[in-house]
Amino acid sequence: MVLNSTAANGQAGVIYRIQDLSFGAFYVGSAGGTLSISNTGTLTSTGGVIPLNAGPAYFPALFDIEAETSARISFLKGPDAILRGSNGGSITLIPADPKIISRTNSQNSSPSNPHKKLRLSRVAVGGTLNLQSAASSPGGKYSGDFSIIIFYE
Repeated sequence: MVLNSTAANGQAGVIYRIQDLSFGAFYVGSAGGTLSISNTGTLTSTGGVIPLNAGPAYFPALFDIEAETSARISFLKGPDAILRGSNGGSITLIPADPKIISRTNSQNSSPSNPHKKLRLSRVAVGGTLNLQSAASSPGGKYSGDFSIIIFYE
């Protein structure tokens, strides 16, 4: 399962999508359960959900935010997302709180002030799938979108 994410240009910075969120392949038993990916890429499951070591890999979504070095960046995660499956099922995604995992100085300067340098912040976003049962989440490809609001101060 791969979730598409979008990146946008803002007045205070630029956001680049590096990698979409992927939960890989998994099996859902009759009792359901959860499947979670942390911002660091750790995969955990509960109940009757079993991660499979076959098929696509699992990983958090990654974004790079380029903003002035003096900018303070904070986040507000959006609402839970409903993912639709190729075989008619649906799954609820609960996005994790975004986390800055690294910062490096950019080679670019601020367009509004060439004397101000920019910093590149890599942001990771994991999440949790709430899987009710195999009947409500039949095998197939699921996709959807989630929202993250980024504030520059």
